Amino acid sequence: MRLGGRLAAAIEVLETLEGQRRPVAQVLKDWGHAHRFAGSGDRSAIANLVYDALRHRRSLATQMGDDSSRAAIWAAYCLVPGYGDGTLPDLADDKFAPQPLTDDEAEALQLARREAAPAEAANCPDWLWQSMERVFGSDAMREVGASASRAPLDLRLNPFRSQSVRVDKALSKFKPESSDAFPHLRRIAAPKGFERAPHIASGEAFQKGWIEVQDAGSQLAAELAVGGIKPRTVLDFCAGAGGKTLALSVFMGGKGQVFAHDADERRMADLWTRVKRSGAHNIQVIAPEAMTTHEQAEQGFDLVVVDAPCTGTGTWRRHPDTKWRLSPSALERRLSEQQEILLQAAQFVKPGGRLAYITCSLLAEENEDQLASFLEARSDFSPLAADAMLAALDREAVPAVLPSIAMETHPAGSLGLRLTPATSGTDGFFIACLTKGSP
Repeated sequence: MRLGGRLAAAIEVLETLEGQRRPVAQVLKDWGHAHRFAGSGDRSAIANLVYDALRHRRSLATQMGDDSSRAAIWAAYCLVPGYGDGTLPDLADDKFAPQPLTDDEAEALQLARREAAPAEAANCPDWLWQSMERVFGSDAMREVGASASRAPLDLRLNPFRSQSVRVDKALSKFKPESSDAFPHLRRIAAPKGFERAPHIASGEAFQKGWIEVQDAGSQLAAELAVGGIKPRTVLDFCAGAGGKTLALSVFMGGKGQVFAHDADERRMADLWTRVKRSGAHNIQVIAPEAMTTHEQAEQGFDLVVVDAPCTGTGTWRRHPDTKWRLSPSALERRLSEQQEILLQAAQFVKPGGRLAYITCSLLAEENEDQLASFLEARSDFSPLAADAMLAALDREAVPAVLPSIAMETHPAGSLGLRLTPATSGTDGFFIACLTKGSP
């Protein structure tokens, strides 16, 4: 496909997405099935345009004075770095191109950046802006705006299957970055424009279980959960597909036992395959109906990890369509679920044990507020200070790389760590640890 065909296809996909309000990945997959003449390179290019248009949707609409799908795709191509880089393409001889730019559209694309309201410039829904300012204050534009960038591809090395030397050799063609502060992390830079991201899942390193795809923030959350306590028994209470379950096993050195549980057993459907590929031998699954009668559950766990369902505001770089589908009612439902899950999970913590609360949300409503409410209901739990959480990792570089954003006026104080694309270069995460008092 030539450029004109790619632009037209991206407009079609975005229009379908607007009309059906389904996940963008599903819409792109359906488009590919219906247009089998499009090669993998074309499908990747179209997806890149659609995702970038969604990431920058509000600022592009402000620039164009038009919030249509057509305007968004044209503006993404011309204004998002890596595509046309400010130039207007000549598509006169491309019969598959969209309708030519109108004079008004061409003028809008060539104007200096128009002044936009803060929420528009940061590509944030209006109804969430006050919540973002509450957390980030004067840094809200920078912090939230960073969620419109592309995310790198983060990998976690799996010591159960391979040594880092062999993994680095297998990944060398992708030129991954590494860090002494995070020895298990390998990062592949995000592609630009129409460039294709590497298909890691088809490579030897992934197929043989040498690596897992996992954001650096998610890796750190698992490491912080176990940091400093060397738990023998761990319950991953909202295990889902098992990303953190596998990471917990690694950061425990393969010792002890990790028990995976989820209220909806269907969400753990891929867990068995991932565990087998990883070579982890200390992972067990507790079915929902067996949770209250399981022998270890009756005894309690040294660590209970709650990777709570949330709005996913920390993952907007990877899932930009979700920010435009999110609603106040959806947030309220999540808050109710989180409250219930925290109270349920707390009953499985041993006296002297730890409860780790994790979300991929930037919002205080889902983080500090939830924990403040929980601590009022469960006075037998006490929070671990954020600096103590980092100190337990015993790596001097970590605090500088991942600073805490404390909310000094909040009842919960500086409880927990908030990671963001702007400050830590990860997806947005919140991690807090609480200790249950002795009887």
